[in-house]
Amino acid sequence: MEQACRVLEVSRSGYYGWKAEKICRRRLQNQALRRRLIELHEKYPALGLDSLYRLLKPEFGCSRKRVHRQMRLAGISSVRRRAYKKTTHSNHSHPIAPNLLQRNFSFDRPDQAWVGDRIKRARNFRGMTQKELGIAVGFDEKSADIRIAQYESNTRTPKEDLLRKLAEALDVNYRSLYEPTLYAAEDIMYTLFELDEHYPSTKLYEVSDPDSSSSHMAVSFNYRLLDEFMREWQQRKKELQADQITKEEYQEWKLNWPQTSDGCGKFQPKKKWRKE
Repeated sequence: MEQACRVLEVSRSGYYGWKAEKICRRRLQNQALRRRLIELHEKYPALGLDSLYRLLKPEFGCSRKRVHRQMRLAGISSVRRRAYKKTTHSNHSHPIAPNLLQRNFSFDRPDQAWVGDRIKRARNFRGMTQKELGIAVGFDEKSADIRIAQYESNTRTPKEDLLRKLAEALDVNYRSLYEPTLYAAEDIMYTLFELDEHYPSTKLYEVSDPDSSSSHMAVSFNYRLLDEFMREWQQRKKELQADQITKEEYQEWKLNWPQTSDGCGKFQPKKKWRKE
């Protein structure tokens, strides 16, 4: 016995005390309750406290708190699968925009993804160097110009949070950097096709150019809000042509639209763009 106690690292008096100890009925019931809890949990892992309590109360006459206490001691908790939530609805008749990038975010020259070109245009408009812009968004001074050069050449694509920092540093609207510019006629046509799906009343007109003898095609969407936006844009173009605003003011108005919108003089713009 002495050798066994030495191996188990217990004292002889402790062993004999444990052997002589009488286990109370409450303790035996708790042990039986825990064994039953483990059995039920292995068979029905999704059952929680209330369900287990309803199953065990007729058998053990125990309270809810007691079941909870024994579950905690046995390390038992309900294992539930999260309900499946459908986030994408693909079975619809709406037009689906073509995936032009196909998750290819690396390009060998500018004018392929346009984000870098828009960053460069806004930076030049603000008269900032690549290094100044890089430092303004938090890049290390040694690599600030290199990082901005990579984004402007489209060898790297800035993530959304960085793009928002760039917009803030350049004092332009985030969307003026994020949304791609439509350079190709084919891209413009696909955009018009998609708009035609959303606005079936779209009409095409042939209009004469008052500045020349030629005629051009025009599109009408029968969309009042868009008409208001286009009307204000027309006003800005007329003001620019009449030298009522400068090219810098016109560019400022576009870069921060719609914050610079005044509804053709109906209200004050949220962001000031005219120079005093």
